[in-house]
Amino acid sequence: MVKGQAEIVGLAVIVIMLLVIGVIYVRFALIKERSQYGEIRTNIEVNNMLRALVKLKIANLTMSDALYDCYRQIGCDNLRDNIEDALSAVLKPDEDYKFILLADENTIISFGKCNKGLLRSFPFVKHEAYLETRLTLCQKQL
Repeated sequence: MVKGQAEIVGLAVIVIMLLVIGVIYVRFALIKERSQYGEIRTNIEVNNMLRALVKLKIANLTMSDALYDCYRQIGCDNLRDNIEDALSAVLKPDEDYKFILLADENTIISFGKCNKGLLRSFPFVKHEAYLETRLTLCQKQL
């Protein structure tokens, strides 16, 4: 009977070791997946933010029309303030940005503090012009 009890204790130890190893594996596997989902979520949020910004309507003028007017040099006066207001409403407190408007690869306006970070672009055609907006998000530097 002592020999049988020793075998049962040995089997229990092996089962417990396998359970501990399984729990550790599952824990690290889930952490890896969460970080990937967070990055994917951030990419989607930035894409949606940029698209919503271009379609935003302020004072009976869509942002795409205001961007086109700036491209034609009709008026860029309030454009920067409107974009800054819109972005400050949706960005997290610890996030910073850089916004660029390009027309045929020429920079029309550029402002913000990010040099490196998550970059997304949204090209669109307005009348005869091919315009591209770029938004870079980064963490604020302390």
